[in-house]
Amino acid sequence: IVCTDIVALRNSETAVIRCYLNDTATFTVFNVTYKRLGKSDVQHIALIDQNNNIHMFAMEDIVDISKPNGDADLQLHPDQIAGLLNYRTWLLHSCIINVGYPPGEIRIEMMKQDESEFTKLNVIFHTTNDDTDNVTCSITRTVAFGFLFTADMDKATIRCSVTNDFDTNDSFVFSNNETVSLIPIDFCKNQTDSRRYHPHPTNCHSFVQCEGDIPYGVPCPSDVTTTPVPGSNTSTFAIDVFCNSSTVMWNSGPVDIIQHNGNVNDLDQKDVVTVKHVGQHVTISILNASCSTGDFYGIVAVDIHGKAEAKSEGKLVVGISPTDDAVLTLHPDQIAGLGAYRSFHLHICEANIGYPRGEIQIEILNQRESKFKVLNVDIMSSNENSDSACSITKTIEFGIVFTADMDKATIRCRVKSNLFPDDPLIYSNNDTVSIIPICMIEEKSRGLFRLISNEFIEEIRYVQNELFCINAVDKTDGER
Repeated sequence: IVCTDIVALRNSETAVIRCYLNDTATFTVFNVTYKRLGKSDVQHIALIDQNNNIHMFAMEDIVDISKPNGDADLQLHPDQIAGLLNYRTWLLHSCIINVGYPPGEIRIEMMKQDESEFTKLNVIFHTTNDDTDNVTCSITRTVAFGFLFTADMDKATIRCSVTNDFDTNDSFVFSNNETVSLIPIDFCKNQTDSRRYHPHPTNCHSFVQCEGDIPYGVPCPSDVTTTPVPGSNTSTFAIDVFCNSSTVMWNSGPVDIIQHNGNVNDLDQKDVVTVKHVGQHVTISILNASCSTGDFYGIVAVDIHGKAEAKSEGKLVVGISPTDDAVLTLHPDQIAGLGAYRSFHLHICEANIGYPRGEIQIEILNQRESKFKVLNVDIMSSNENSDSACSITKTIEFGIVFTADMDKATIRCRVKSNLFPDDPLIYSNNDTVSIIPICMIEEKSRGLFRLISNEFIEEIRYVQNELFCINAVDKTDGER
């Protein structure tokens, strides 16, 4: 008997073994073998005797294996409202993903703004449906899930993933990324109608349905959803909801509408938007730009029947350079030799970083050096405040591990604009390092040690070696 193959390897799909009689050779026994996952020894499946009878062995250890094939699709429902006590179980999100066989574990992951890694999101799976492919022995699983949105999730990125539980060394399979577009919980607070529709503030694929003063996010059923055109030129919110594949179109928010006869309805007063329509040229001016003004804008030209004939779009970027407002405050607890810093004695840099957010770095100039260099510090806290001009002031608290060679060094913080990288850098005031030795030998005077004018050294007895170890403390008034 001559066979084309004798071993079925892992992941080789269906093993086809063809055997035929050879007149010139005779075999009395033929063994068909396979290898179990994780096992080095060969195990027998069947035996063919000299009469060509097939004897099957026990098959209970044979396992069909199928890795996740990479098919994954996440769909977030637009009902994304921060501040609800409970999410709406009839408006759930879904993930459709191939989990292989045996089925891997599905995870929902989120990466918030200003974060660099995805973390597992605690969700509740309400329904799970499996579609099994008996040919490839793989499972496509659909899960519907829900979770509560919070304000810090706005513009976060969400994805679903699956692990291959049979081989933990395999990489994860990830779905497409979806971006959270929160609807303010008070979006409908001024509504008097029992039901009213509004454009979504940031997501062109959906709109907001107000049931009294309660908002609901609703997906667009088609590319364009239009409610009746206003019958007059009175100032009101635009009620045309225009959805497009990737950008926010001109008619999707409270902006100016140009009618077919050239009349302009100015629907947004706070940004001082003016529109001029001369022949085939349309000029849009935003005289009072703000953070929320920056986005994709477009114009859709429609005929008298409302049919779209042409469109044009562009992106408006609102940028503010960092102002010359940066203040560095070094805490006097500057002790060389600790090998660490005290988290309750941190240093502070407060600086205007413009918009979009610029970058703050700490620099040091050691004695006998001619150039500042970036100092590696641990940022323990970071807070931001925005003003009406769209500019951001950031305050960071950081720790420094001081060494003896830093004595009398100069430290400053530096701000660089990410939007205008060629602009001059912004520097804070310079502050000088005043190193305190880690321990001082006891002197006759048990009072206060003078160091610099605004600080003094607090003595703490270190019993084991009778040395006076130092803890620098602020002293702004009283005797020294």
